[in-house]
Amino acid sequence: MASSLAGAVRRNAAAMAAALPEDVKIAFELTGAGGGRWTLVRGEHAEVRVVDRDLGSVDCRLSCSVEDFERLLDGRLDGRAGFREGRLRLEGDVSLALRLAATVRPADPS
Repeated sequence: MASSLAGAVRRNAAAMAAALPEDVKIAFELTGAGGGRWTLVRGEHAEVRVVDRDLGSVDCRLSCSVEDFERLLDGRLDGRAGFREGRLRLEGDVSLALRLAATVRPADPS
């Protein structure tokens, strides 16, 4: 699962850096096979990276199943609908999750 998150960051790094403010940390808690905890960090020099652990104090936290996260990344699950349906849980600054969601584009299937 870290590879899916890291791949999404690589594909969307420039857009994420432009959309997110400096020194922001967004944690991901994914349940199920292949799940775990990761943190997306937008640094002060516009770099965006994934850390293979939960850094504790974060600005926003997204929790969901691995399956729903993959659906979110490939466009089969709308973030707002997932939140309303209880499939995605958010804590902290929800506006950061909305900004991040606007930057994610699915992987090229080729």
